[in-house]
Amino acid sequence: MRDCNQFCVTGVPVNNDAATDLWRQTHSATLDDYNLPLQADELFYHSDALKALYGDY
Repeated sequence: MRDCNQFCVTGVPVNNDAATDLWRQTHSATLDDYNLPLQADELFYHSDALKALYGDY
């Protein structure tokens, strides 16, 4: 919902770099809202896959 509200207020930038920056900022803020790390293997891989790759993970 925040994305929709922000885009309604600011508009979607025409410049591709500005649009990418806006998306990254919004995406990072959403991860922060849910207390998720910005980068973590646990978000992308099943724990069994991490154990196979790294051993006892």
